[in-house]
Amino acid sequence: KPKKHKVDKKDKMKKKKEKKEKHKDKLEKSKESKREKLDKIKEKKEKKEKRKDKEDKLEKEGGEGVPKITLKLGKSSPRPPTPDNPLMKK
Repeated sequence: KPKKHKVDKKDKMKKKKEKKEKHKDKLEKSKESKREKLDKIKEKKEKKEKRKDKEDKLEKEGGEGVPKITLKLGKSSPRPPTPDNPLMKK
């Protein structure tokens, strides 16, 4: 019996240690993920800031760039009749 008691005690200690390590790993992972999220947010803010600065700079220059041109398409020409497709009247 005394040996069994020692074995049980060792098992309990081992389980306790494993649980502690597992918990430690979990905390470490959560800290890493929080850091990564904060870094991503920081990067987004920096990009937004750069974009804003760039837009302000372009605005100050007076918009010297290529003007945007929109082209309007005219009516399409009627399709010639084909033997498969008889002429459709509107």
